[in-house]
Amino acid sequence: IVNQWINGGSANYGITFRRDEEDNLNKNWRAFAAKNHSTSAYRPYTKITYENDDRGPKYDVEKSPTTWTNGNVTVTIKNVQDLNHDGGTSPVAGIPTNAYSITTSSTPSYSSSKSKSFSKNFSVNTTVKDNNNNPTTKTVTITNIDKLNPNVPTKVSGNDGAWTNQNVVVKVAVSDRAKTDNDGCSGIASYSCTKSATPSSNSSDWKSVSDGATQITLPAISSYGTYYVFVKDKAGNISSYPYTKRDYENNSTHTVTYKGYQFTAYIDKTEPVIDDVNLHYDEELGHNVLTVEAHDENEGCNYCAGMA
Repeated sequence: IVNQWINGGSANYGITFRRDEEDNLNKNWRAFAAKNHSTSAYRPYTKITYENDDRGPKYDVEKSPTTWTNGNVTVTIKNVQDLNHDGGTSPVAGIPTNAYSITTSSTPSYSSSKSKSFSKNFSVNTTVKDNNNNPTTKTVTITNIDKLNPNVPTKVSGNDGAWTNQNVVVKVAVSDRAKTDNDGCSGIASYSCTKSATPSSNSSDWKSVSDGATQITLPAISSYGTYYVFVKDKAGNISSYPYTKRDYENNSTHTVTYKGYQFTAYIDKTEPVIDDVNLHYDEELGHNVLTVEAHDENEGCNYCAGMA
């Protein structure tokens, strides 16, 4: 329906087309032409207003990763569609460039970015608005970030430091930790017990533990040596803690990272060796004397319990 001719200024005249109302919808067209009304000079300009678009857009929110991690979690807005009053996708006001907000605040902060990474566990508010400033908000909760190392294991029983010719069985207490409410506590997933002072990179050295375990009985130790026990949580963090060590000679300090529970198993299963046996009469004592010369040895190393 042509309502009227309008003066578009010194260079242009305009004509307005107005569509009848349908479902409370007003849709306006404006077409501007040159003064001489030359068809070839028409330069159409369209402005559309949807008075019945009073519903916010629909969209999905994705978190990645969703399993335990010692890295960051990215929240992403996906599959955005604007909706009109009746829930349809046409006609609609459309989505502006700066339509997206991903924040821990209750107040939206709009930008063109559809994703944001978080380094701690938070409740995250996501909002998308359309050109009519109709917002839709969804809240997602990040709970799977754990960046803290588990506590270093502590001995519960076994290995009292005395020499033995038996296997040594050690039981240790294990626990994960969190400092604040925003720190995840994924729980202990596995442990290793080797003679290496640094955690093993060999997956076969790591043994899984039952979910929620607070104590671990280590496999029986059968030979002498110093052993190191490490635990790993479900996010991949390995037990360790830093401490400051002072170098008094150079009057300086440096940070040392001590990892794992350390213990020495004093095991000697090798029999002593008799070197010589001598029976002779001792005139001073007035009787025979049996002399035995022997030494102890521990096969494969230089440590042994010694002669008793």
